[in-house]
Amino acid sequence: PLDIPDECNLDVTNLKIGEHLNLGNIALSDSLKLVSDASTVCVKVDKKLAVK
Repeated sequence: PLDIPDECNLDVTNLKIGEHLNLGNIALSDSLKLVSDASTVCVKVDKKLAVK
């Protein structure tokens, strides 16, 4: 439990509308193991619905 990170950073700079990143895109240290399905979507870029 001491190795669990406080945060995970993902670069979404180059994602276009409709694209996504999966849990498998998160870089983990060798001491950590992903227990969820690596293909699970964690970030998706959608279009704006409204602009103020």
